[in-house]
Amino acid sequence: MKKGKNVSLPKNLNQYGELAKASYDNAALWIADAKLLIDKKSFGHSVALAHFAREEIAKALVCWYVSQDIWPIEDNKMLKDAFSSHSMKNELIVGNMVGTYVYNYLISLKKARKTEISETMKKDLLKLFEVMKKDDWTREMEEDRQRSIYVDFHSGRMITPRQIDKERAIQEYDLAKALFMDIKQFLNADEQAKERLRRYFKSLPKELWNADRLTEELLEKIKNNEKRSS
Repeated sequence: MKKGKNVSLPKNLNQYGELAKASYDNAALWIADAKLLIDKKSFGHSVALAHFAREEIAKALVCWYVSQDIWPIEDNKMLKDAFSSHSMKNELIVGNMVGTYVYNYLISLKKARKTEISETMKKDLLKLFEVMKKDDWTREMEEDRQRSIYVDFHSGRMITPRQIDKERAIQEYDLAKALFMDIKQFLNADEQAKERLRRYFKSLPKELWNADRLTEELLEKIKNNEKRSS
């Protein structure tokens, strides 16, 4: 796979809708195959497939955001990285889990007949960006994926996928399955929920979409923007 800056992506919103569905369907296949490997006692490789499923789920979420004009197509490094970077997709796995919380929050707004996202929720979203950019966490996720695929030698001992047990494989399988069900809520979101998300993300500084990490300077710009729009 080419590096993010060389990835050629479509410009049509409908194509991103198709990519979201195809990625979602592919994740379903990875999950089903992970279960087959558990049944065959190939626990390490089952974990690998669960990782692949979660990465496809993350990609599906990014493509859905773009297809609904919630995230921008142009000048969006995160969009390109979703097709080329394991680290970015690992970060988005966290985003997907927290995103379910955001979605449920929007549903509660609808029931309460409110239209604006609260300051508390905005602060929670800012914290999410910070969590997603922690190098140690994303590196650990990638190392875990590698251990489930390859034989390695680390800290004076050999490491192989066969050392992963059934309990761990089931845990990773269950997580992938739960994330798969979570994203279904986004794919079926109503227009009111989508419009709230559009307003929030479009209010963020443009340079956010090309940032390798969320710097203090960028955080300050986001916070100042929040003050102006409140």
